Amino acid sequence: PNILTVIRLALVPLFIILIDESRFGAALVVFIVAGLTDALDGFIAQRFNCETKIGAILDPLADKALLIAAYLVLAGIEKIPFWLMIVVVSRDIIILGGCLLITLIDKMPDMSPSKLSKLNTVLQILAVVVVLATLAGWFDLTAQLTIFYYAVFVSSVLSGTFYVWQWGFSLNRSAEMYEPKK
Repeated sequence: PNILTVIRLALVPLFIILIDESRFGAALVVFIVAGLTDALDGFIAQRFNCETKIGAILDPLADKALLIAAYLVLAGIEKIPFWLMIVVVSRDIIILGGCLLITLIDKMPDMSPSKLSKLNTVLQILAVVVVLATLAGWFDLTAQLTIFYYAVFVSSVLSGTFYVWQWGFSLNRSAEMYEPKK
């Protein structure tokens, strides 16, 4: 599974190059292949009980690298709104920063994705797929893109807020455990 994750990480620069060269169909194929390697490495890791600590770190890193690259590059060539890229990237930076801060203060927080976070990821992926497929001329969903943009915006804000709230609650509970009893 870790080899598949490394392959997925290696696909990120290729994906960026293809978009930069306006080869949107090829970029979409790379994006889909990367998604399939994600599903396959997860299946293999669970099915054959070969989950590793490095895999637990690399897998979400590879996922985020691909999605963040997609939003940065597509916003850079003005194919998705700049404000949406800011929200998507800021959410991930806040989550990463919060995770690091909590790890320094207390301990590594539970990084299991919430259902809302999973929905957010699906919406982020669908938005990229729709944009690339439209740019490649595979089909035209230009009229529906605004709906995808706002769905990604709302789910990003809500899931980011949920993590901040959850971790704040966790820190508060940890602090209460260390307070002296009166």
